[in-house]
Amino acid sequence: MEMQQPQEERRAIRTLNRREFVQVLGAATVRGGLIAAAFKGFHLTPAQKVEAAEAINDQLGKLPRRQLGTRMGKMEITPIVISQDWSRDLYGPALDLGINFVHKAGYWRSMPEEFKKLPRESYYTDITVDSTPNNPDDEEKAYNQVTESLKNNGLGYYDIFRAHFGWKSVEAMKQKRGTHRAFDRLKKEGKVKYFGVSQHDFVPYPEIIGAIIDEGLIDSIQLFYSYKADPQLNEIYEKAHKAGIGMTAMKVCARNYGKMNGDTARQEELKASGKVGRALFRHVLTQQGADGHRIFDACVARLGNFEMFEENVGAAASKAAAADGFKLA
Repeated sequence: MEMQQPQEERRAIRTLNRREFVQVLGAATVRGGLIAAAFKGFHLTPAQKVEAAEAINDQLGKLPRRQLGTRMGKMEITPIVISQDWSRDLYGPALDLGINFVHKAGYWRSMPEEFKKLPRESYYTDITVDSTPNNPDDEEKAYNQVTESLKNNGLGYYDIFRAHFGWKSVEAMKQKRGTHRAFDRLKKEGKVKYFGVSQHDFVPYPEIIGAIIDEGLIDSIQLFYSYKADPQLNEIYEKAHKAGIGMTAMKVCARNYGKMNGDTARQEELKASGKVGRALFRHVLTQQGADGHRIFDACVARLGNFEMFEENVGAAASKAAAADGFKLA
């Protein structure tokens, strides 16, 4: 829990002795708010990090699980998922809260220690296959990325083969089939199960997404979505969810953070006053279609430290939601 500080402030960072640590942790727990924020400016020992993480998790509570669409059987995941590029200090606490999906696990060059003791069937993963936007007809490149990564990390298989970045046009999606062919081969070999896309916002974004849905080959879509997103996108996203496609929102905090930061009324509605990240996640997770059902099953964002973890994961954690007076869907 060492916070990043400007150069001129780094001299102030010091390690707490046992008595000081207990005092800070106890005061933060009684006071409420974010426990991790109380340790800003201090360097915690490994043992202190573990103890502080346990206290944070105790206040957050377990995350519920939701079915990820209907095309992947009864795959149930937590509303917030791990991303491979999270700080490794956060993997253990995330698993303790019940988070059971890892986005971009294909970038692991070896199996993280936190996962070695877990049965493989107890969690889900995806691999983001990078050849799609620039080489969508390159079957071998897509195939080799998957097989080589599995040799490195020992996962055995990926639950979702996700076309990373997606397609740059409707024509490319319809005509360039190398990514699909690679998936078909890998599925027959038991190395992947379902086909997905992480569609980045190439213009025309809604048209590309609509064509992906109509094509009928996609089981899961990860899409750009945040507070103040174009309302037109809700219609196309709702269409995907109605088609049984598992829906994950990305760039939840990277986009429109400033707009949510300036909207104190919306923060209050989401029971997250002063916690912008928590408000952003709750905003996305409560979006509904015309039928009154939620649009997104899960969210993913890059979390770099315990303060971000506590604020953002708390958006969907049971005890934190109850303490905030927020009703989880």
